[in-house]
Amino acid sequence: SYVELSAMHKVFDYFAQAGLEYIEGTRAYDMNGNNVGLYSIFLCKERGINYSVCDGKNGAALLKMSDEEIINVVKKYENRAGCSGIYLQDEPFDDSFTRYAEVFKTITDYNPHVTPHLNLLSLIGFAGTAEYWTEVGAITGGADRTKFLSFDYYPYKADNTTFDRTLLDMLNRMRKTALKYNAATGYYIQVADQTDVLRPTTDNEILYNASLGVAYGMKNYKYFVAVTPLSKKETYVEGILNKDFEPSSMYQGVKAANAYIHSIGKTLGNSDALEVYHSTRTVGNEMFPENFALTPADNSDIILTLYESLDNTKQQHIVVTNKRYAAELPTEIALKVAPEIASLAIVQDGKETPLEIPSDRIINLSIDPGACCVLKLPQGHDATVQLAPAPSENLALNSTAYVSSSQAGFAVNKYIASRYLTDGNKAMGGWLSAEHDKDAFAMIDLGEMKNVNKVILYPSMSFDPSFVPKAYTIYVSEDGKNFTKADQEKKASFTNDPYKGVTTKFSDVKARYVKIQIDTGKCGGFGEIEIFG
Repeated sequence: SYVELSAMHKVFDYFAQAGLEYIEGTRAYDMNGNNVGLYSIFLCKERGINYSVCDGKNGAALLKMSDEEIINVVKKYENRAGCSGIYLQDEPFDDSFTRYAEVFKTITDYNPHVTPHLNLLSLIGFAGTAEYWTEVGAITGGADRTKFLSFDYYPYKADNTTFDRTLLDMLNRMRKTALKYNAATGYYIQVADQTDVLRPTTDNEILYNASLGVAYGMKNYKYFVAVTPLSKKETYVEGILNKDFEPSSMYQGVKAANAYIHSIGKTLGNSDALEVYHSTRTVGNEMFPENFALTPADNSDIILTLYESLDNTKQQHIVVTNKRYAAELPTEIALKVAPEIASLAIVQDGKETPLEIPSDRIINLSIDPGACCVLKLPQGHDATVQLAPAPSENLALNSTAYVSSSQAGFAVNKYIASRYLTDGNKAMGGWLSAEHDKDAFAMIDLGEMKNVNKVILYPSMSFDPSFVPKAYTIYVSEDGKNFTKADQEKKASFTNDPYKGVTTKFSDVKARYVKIQIDTGKCGGFGEIEIFG
């Protein structure tokens, strides 16, 4: 958003008072052509806020740069206190989305403490939907955790007083994408009054929007729109601040939601949302399984989320979210506790209070409209009910594939994406690196250490067999960072039959990651990758 230079002190004061910790700048210049990035960094530093700067070279300009040139842009800001991110692009809407993911990876490989701002479209209305988020995850991800896979979808429409539940499907898809590709996720909470498009949100609606982020494992909460745009091209009436740069009707709701998120983050900040269940049927989401640790004992409309910590303790929590956000009074929610749960504790602001489990094993919780309650499970208890994939001799089957680049399509579904490499379907799909990628690779994460001694690579029906490289090197790694050469093929011979692969055998080695590096200096790819031990 544009901000008048004279008002910037006041704007950032209001942001700090509202508990905002991170500001994403999306424009390099104000309405008068002044570059406000460095000044914004300074103002944020004074107020204990981190700032993501928008350099004059952003968007499509980044796609024309070499890795060295991209890194030089980052170097302009990386050692400035108060700056911790850099703007790339908002909602790439064509085949360039994979190239932006490469820029993202270039930046985080160079400096993992710099957060690239690449906000993605919601998954509606384009042919490459199935690959749009996942291919970004495949390119930006790896052994190090990606921060952040981010998207926006706004549920409070101008022509409707109800909540658009499409957001729930989007949140669940993003959660699953992040779990697969080792990513932390972010999304935008709606605080926008946009004429004929979005309506202003109430305090309860803002709280519920924040709670849904908790219910689906979000780590990076953002508000749109922070400052009301002054451009004549925009139709916004107000955001967190209004056009006079004063608190809007939504300011206090944002302040309360921030305090709420910070409190819950003390417990769940280093955990992932493994499973999410609803008490009422919702598109893209699952209903409660009968054998879950907690199940509804009344007709409350709730979400139950199973969290597990990322550290060695594997401590699990269950978050109960009250979907009745419009009610005027706190809602009593009854839950049946499974027999194997010996104890529960309510966690508020990082502090635990033991919860008595009565003889009928039905507990009653009082949860404010649109809010959450965090329950701690007994140490060492595993409440997961999702079934693991059936074991296969092919260790790569359904494993996560990371790639250096991709020719996945946006407007046209080309059946080219990294997810096809391990789906077990040799008749359909494959991965093809970008034409500019001279050091292309695909890396398979087996999930844990395995004995490995054989790799079979297959051609694809989705592209000409001449694109399948004759020369490639197979590397193995325990940590995804330090690799050892396992074997090399210099004259592999592929046919156009997707069921006839080329086998490379080597001595037994323990590895979690297997990388196939294309050695031809040209784009290339495969239809399927199989790994055996």
